[in-house]
Amino acid sequence: PIHIHGHTVEILDVSHPKRQDCELAHCRLDQDYSTNVLDKIRTLDRTTQVDAAVKKDTFIIPAGGAVVTRLRTATQGLWLAQGQMDVHRQDGMSFVLNVGKYQIPKLDDWLPVDFPSCNSSLAK
Repeated sequence: PIHIHGHTVEILDVSHPKRQDCELAHCRLDQDYSTNVLDKIRTLDRTTQVDAAVKKDTFIIPAGGAVVTRLRTATQGLWLAQGQMDVHRQDGMSFVLNVGKYQIPKLDDWLPVDFPSCNSSLAK
């Protein structure tokens, strides 16, 4: 399962690749995800009415498969998308969506005036 914080996605399609002579992570995805499939994904986005598909904030990606989603963003900020299983988070299955023109504040913009720095006596 994948969870996207602060947003919902429209599920446009779920793809389960053919599993001939392969086992999960050992499939040759270049055969399953050809140009025809990518064209189909682009067509789905153009032909599926906005807000007509199922909306979720958590969805399951089939092993060796893919989920085609449409994400509409409204709230600026940094939003976490992550795998919901501990082993997935440990394997790096998470990412941050930077929505809008959000920028992290400079250090001196949000820290207290007396916050210790590397050159202070408190940090030695």
